[in-house]
Amino acid sequence: LTCLPEVEMASLSDVRINYGDSSDDTVTDVDSAIQKLYIVLSVPLGARKYYPAFGSRLISRLFEPFDAITADWLGVDVTDAIENPANEINTIFTNVKTVVTLGKQTYNVSITFDIVLPSGEVTRNSSYQFSAAPDPSAFQLPTRTTGLRRY
Repeated sequence: LTCLPEVEMASLSDVRINYGDSSDDTVTDVDSAIQKLYIVLSVPLGARKYYPAFGSRLISRLFEPFDAITADWLGVDVTDAIENPANEINTIFTNVKTVVTLGKQTYNVSITFDIVLPSGEVTRNSSYQFSAAPDPSAFQLPTRTTGLRRY
C-alpha cells in the first residue's frame, strides 16, 4: 500500500477575506491602476456572485450588430464601468474620454484619463488601448460525432 503525500488544496473565491483598508487589489501605482482597469473591463457585469454590480457590459456588447451605433455604445459602456462605484476605480480615473473606431471586424477602443493615486500623486493624460472582436468560435455549432466510429 503506497501512501501519497498530503497536498494542500487551494480554494478560490470572489468573497473578500479582509474587510480592512489593506485589500489585495489596492491601487498603489500607475501599473496597478491600469491592471485594475483591465480587470474591470474584462469581467462581464454580474459574473461575480457576491459582487453583481462589478464588471462591464463590454463582452455582451460584442454580439450586437457591427456598426457605428454599437461602437458608440461600447464607448458609453467603458465610461460607465469606470464611473461605477461598485468597480472601485471611479476615484482613481478622472477626465475619462473614450473613443471607439471601427476596424476590420474589430472595435478599436482608446481611453485617455488622468490617474489620481491614493497617495495623491496625479498622472495626466494616460491612455489605454485595446481591440475587441466577437469570438468566431461562439457562432459555430458543435459537431455531432455520436454513432460514428473511426477505424
